[in-house]
Amino acid sequence: MSKFENIQTGLENAFGPVADKLTNSRILKSITGGFLGTTLISLGVAFFSVIINLPIAPWQALLANTGILDLVNSVLNVTINMTAIYTVIGISYTYTKNAGENPLTGVMLSVAAFFILMPIQVVGEGFMAANMIDITYMGSRGLFVAIIVGVAVSALYCFLSAKNLKLKFPDSVPPMVSDAFGPTIIAMIIVLVLLVCKAVFMMLPGGNLYDFIVNVVSAPLMSIAATPWSLILFYTFSNFLWFLGIHPAALNGIWLPILFSAGAANTEAFLNGNPMPFVLFSVLSSCAYIGGFGNTLALSVLTLFAKSERYKSMRKLVIVPNFFNINEPAVFGFPIMLNPYYFFPMVFTSLVSGLVGWGLCLIGFMPAFNPTVSTAWAMPVFITAVLSGGMKYLLLVIICFLVDVAMYYPFFRMEDNKYYNEEQSQKA
Repeated sequence: MSKFENIQTGLENAFGPVADKLTNSRILKSITGGFLGTTLISLGVAFFSVIINLPIAPWQALLANTGILDLVNSVLNVTINMTAIYTVIGISYTYTKNAGENPLTGVMLSVAAFFILMPIQVVGEGFMAANMIDITYMGSRGLFVAIIVGVAVSALYCFLSAKNLKLKFPDSVPPMVSDAFGPTIIAMIIVLVLLVCKAVFMMLPGGNLYDFIVNVVSAPLMSIAATPWSLILFYTFSNFLWFLGIHPAALNGIWLPILFSAGAANTEAFLNGNPMPFVLFSVLSSCAYIGGFGNTLALSVLTLFAKSERYKSMRKLVIVPNFFNINEPAVFGFPIMLNPYYFFPMVFTSLVSGLVGWGLCLIGFMPAFNPTVSTAWAMPVFITAVLSGGMKYLLLVIICFLVDVAMYYPFFRMEDNKYYNEEQSQKA
């Protein structure tokens, strides 16, 4: 066994078990599933967000004068701007379903917990008094609480259910009735736990769980995790794992909360006309991830210039899927995985193209980014760039893509020539 193969084996043994545990973690699966579920909402309103934000003065005047602008913005405020409530539903549903319990019960208990822990403001006095909830707690401000509540309440419900604490009904009682009233004791226990938690956090900084998390946990975490450097290093490490054959999806449960929190914060700021706190972080995501982990779209496109029959046939297999961010055919087909020729570009394209994109933004090439535009994960990055940032964003992504092409080219040419020479020698 060569020295390279020994290194490969050692790395696989080191990272493989950890990746497997992350992949099979019920908590991370529920977080990933919950966040992916919320994309349905953002995708549903993305088209309208694009339309009302077209930079055409007469069109903007028409929307403002007819009230359409305010109407659509109100829809955006109760959809994209309330990500936390949709997240707690998605996480709790996924967790309880995977645990084999009633997902509806898990969702009901988690949503109730989400509101029980939320601070209530009393406005007015006497019979004119009214209880009010700050809507910002349902957006980025409450996203980390949504994750905690969605997982913790669902886990507690499943644990108590496994202890047979449900009320027992005779067989003559319809299942719908027994399912509805069976978890009554469990609900009482969970509410008691929530009351204790709420009382405890009333005595801590912030006065409630939401403000405590924002001030003590999420703000410091986001200041470290939602930075250009963290994004570039995350993609670089993910590329490294993918080179070893370990799918980076194992890291989604860790990364998605940061990604969605940054997006939610940008969206709220954008809709309120304030500077977006994580705009560079979001923009660079399309510069460091083009066609999937490892930026393999560059290599797939290079097959158009192949001399060997092997790579000419590969182009039919890899270009179209890779254009839609499906790069398994490229990773396993060339192959790129565990191929020493492609180690450098596969791992480090995100680092180099991310730094190039970052540098261009710093010298004035920053696009007018619209965070309310959301697209499906399979949408080509070039189309996403146009929809969320216009032609300037598209040009930025194209430049980064050309950097990826330049990094892959010499290694592609060496491999292509090797196969071409082998084919010629076989014909001779």
